Amino acid sequence: MNQPWALDVSSLPKELRYMLRLLRSDYPLDEDEAMQLAGDIDWPLFLRLALYHETFPVLYPILLRLNARQQWTPDFVMANLLTPYTRNTHKLLQLQEETGRLGGLLESNGVRALFLTGITGDLNILVSKQDANVMEQQLGTETELNICWSFSPDSRNAPSFEELWVRRQASSLQKSVFTLGNEDRLLHLIMNGTRTGCSSLKWLLDLDKLMGEFLNWNRMNQLFEQSKSKLIGGQAFLLSTQLLGTLLPEEAYNLTLESKARRLAQMSIPLVRGEQDKTLESGKLPMKYVPFLRIWQQFRRLSPKGEAPLQ
Repeated sequence: MNQPWALDVSSLPKELRYMLRLLRSDYPLDEDEAMQLAGDIDWPLFLRLALYHETFPVLYPILLRLNARQQWTPDFVMANLLTPYTRNTHKLLQLQEETGRLGGLLESNGVRALFLTGITGDLNILVSKQDANVMEQQLGTETELNICWSFSPDSRNAPSFEELWVRRQASSLQKSVFTLGNEDRLLHLIMNGTRTGCSSLKWLLDLDKLMGEFLNWNRMNQLFEQSKSKLIGGQAFLLSTQLLGTLLPEEAYNLTLESKARRLAQMSIPLVRGEQDKTLESGKLPMKYVPFLRIWQQFRRLSPKGEAPLQ
């Protein structure tokens, strides 16, 4: 669809804009285009940004393809992306085995659990509030995972665990493992990604991938209405389509037309830029971007029903 309005990304460093161009799903670069656009890229900064935003699970295979005929990306960049990429691949395989074991263990103890994973192998397990303590007692410290009983800690309008359980879907690979239905996965991703001010590209890559799966948009619109999340839905879709080229169906595109959603998306750009200096290594947000985060936090506090106090 044509986009009459565009995010202003001129403040992003060229290295981050180049990485976003490589990651776009709507128009993959060929080798000649990628080499030409690389130009005077500061490769150490490019690498730090890739590691900070945890884009290496998607970025490394792209660069590998683009360097197949001749290598033009510096050796140290490829090597330092290969290491976390390999580690993450092994982690995903281990998690696949671990979730199967945990699913069987929890089911045998009467605990209903929904498993949530992302592209970087982070594992969250959503359970009912009454099962949370039981689950922690059963698992102890035997595995690294995040047990949660709240769909989104900032929202009083999020679906209940019982609603999520009814709409669950079974894993196609593992017995006794259940995940959120696609529509609930999308809502969960949006509500929790925007909660942090959209400062990391990792969640946008998850969003881009999920948008390629089947989604019932009648149900999706109902979930946005019930959770009062239409505004942040529009914000998330704007960021995803304009930064990563995510193809939006008409229902998602319509949410991006809201002026408040556009303002929120634009407010997110300094946070996406975030770490382009020494704070990349510390993981702390630069002080000059703290006001933007405070604005976002104020918006969340003053808008429990999802309506922004923006004029």
